[in-house]
Amino acid sequence: MNTTKTLTKEAEKVKLGESSNVLKEIGKNLMKADTNLKTDEQVKENKKQAARKKAKENRELVEAAKKAERTLDEKEVMLLGELEITIGAGLGAAYETAKALRTIREEKLYRQDYKTFDIYVDEKWNMSRSYVSLLVGFADTVDKLSTFFPDYDFNSLKEGQIRPFLACHLTEEKLKEVFEKAVEIANKENKDKLTGKIVKRAIENVTAVKASKSGKADVGSGIESEGDIDDEGENENEEDAGEDTEPEEVNVIAEVKETIKDLRNLIKEEKKNISKKEGIRIVAIFTQAAKDIEKLLEVGK
Repeated sequence: MNTTKTLTKEAEKVKLGESSNVLKEIGKNLMKADTNLKTDEQVKENKKQAARKKAKENRELVEAAKKAERTLDEKEVMLLGELEITIGAGLGAAYETAKALRTIREEKLYRQDYKTFDIYVDEKWNMSRSYVSLLVGFADTVDKLSTFFPDYDFNSLKEGQIRPFLACHLTEEKLKEVFEKAVEIANKENKDKLTGKIVKRAIENVTAVKASKSGKADVGSGIESEGDIDDEGENENEEDAGEDTEPEEVNVIAEVKETIKDLRNLIKEEKKNISKKEGIRIVAIFTQAAKDIEKLLEVGK
C-alpha cells in the first residue's frame, strides 16, 4: 500500500515537472515572438525613415537642379548687363532697346532673379506685357526691313512709327513696297521722319485697304490684319514721333482686360504655391482695388 502511494506521488511530481517545463517553453516562445514583432516593427520604421530621407534628398536634388538652371553663367551675366545698359539708355523704344528686350526674353536671361519675363519687365522696367509685345514686334519688323534697306537709319525710329505694320501680316514683298511708299510720302511732304500716320497711308495706298481701327482687311489684298491701330500708331511710352502727330487714343478697357488676363495667368501658374491664407489676402486686395477704382471713377454716384 505504501509502495503504491509512493509511486503515485512520484508520478504526480513528474507530471508537475513536465507541465512546468512546458510552461517555460511557452514563455520562451512568447518572448521570442514578441522580440521578433518588435524587430519587424523596427525594420518597417527604419524603411519608412530611409524612404523619407531619400525623398528629401531627391527634392533637394531637384531644387538644386532647378537653381542651377536658373543660375546664369559668366557669359550670360555679361550679356544681360550689356543688354540692360542698352535698355536703360533708350527707354524711348528705339530699335536697339527692342532687340535687347527680345534677346532677354528668348535667352531667358531674367530667370536668375525673376520667375517669368512678364514679372521681370514689370518690376525692372515698369513695362506692361502688351507694350513689350509691341516692342518685340517692332524689332522683328525692323529686322525684315533692314535686309531690304541696309543704309536706312532704323535706330532713329520708334515703335509708334512702325506700329501700323504690327496690325497686319504683310508678305516680305508687300512690306518692302509699303515702306518704300512711306519714305516716298515723307519725302514729298518734306517730313524729316516717318510717322505712324504716314505708314498707315502707305499701307492703304499699296494694299488698297484702309488701315482702320477695326483692323479689317479685304480678301486678296495681300494683307491680313489683326488687332487695333490707334489713329497715329504712336506708343504710350514715347514722345511724339513727328510734329504732325496727335496724342494717341488710349483704349483703357483693353489695357485693363490685358492686365487682368496677365494677373489671372500669373495666379494660375502660382496656384500650387499659394496658401489658403494668401489666397484670401489676394481676393481681399482685388476687392479693395475694385472699390478704389469705383471711387476714383465716381461710377457709384
